[in-house]
Amino acid sequence: EEDKHIYSRYKGEARDLLRTMPKVKAEKLTFIYYDNLNQEIPMSSGSYLSNAQIKRTTAVKVYLLLSKKGDWRESVSYVNIRNTQGVGVSIIEGSVVPMPSSVRIRALSLGNFFGRKKEGLVRLIIKPKNYRELVIQLKIIPDPSSSERLKVERFQMESPRGKTLVSGFINQTFMDTEFINLLTLDRSGFYDYNDDEGVGDFYIAEEEPVFLEVERLDFAGASLFVKP
Repeated sequence: EEDKHIYSRYKGEARDLLRTMPKVKAEKLTFIYYDNLNQEIPMSSGSYLSNAQIKRTTAVKVYLLLSKKGDWRESVSYVNIRNTQGVGVSIIEGSVVPMPSSVRIRALSLGNFFGRKKEGLVRLIIKPKNYRELVIQLKIIPDPSSSERLKVERFQMESPRGKTLVSGFINQTFMDTEFINLLTLDRSGFYDYNDDEGVGDFYIAEEEPVFLEVERLDFAGASLFVKP
């Protein structure tokens, strides 16, 4: 704030980005973060994003206000971000998300739930191009011990739709900002979506494209993290 310039820091060294324009002052610099639904992501602490929010971020709007001898200039840029290690997307009921095949997927988790309503059911449909669908259903209820915690009461997997492959009670508690691993719901690994080493998997979708549809979400929103 002393000289109203903008600096980048890398490996302990600072560089003045306005060094060629010594009379230009940066009056304001703002970063606004968005998820894939173009909804603004508020900073959890007022000054930075949490790790869970970083996973949801797919775009950043940069606002810059410059001045020089009483003259003012505004600049706004919108930058898309794609994480090469994985993609975190915000979902609502009806969302459709592209998926890696069973042999390529490394992570599939669901979390960041907010605005619980109805019964707390979550129903996801994995739809491969040339293979039968796989349904993953969860029932998520409040944890009576904490207002910030939820509980996965039970899960169910179907393929084809309407034919139950496996179901059971989990009673796993987690913070509402944490994620549930959807590739380990079936402890045997036999019915999960991914290709488990050493297991003769019942369900393998090898050919892409594959899409995941959010058929039901009894929350105002949540986040899905996918890593190929």
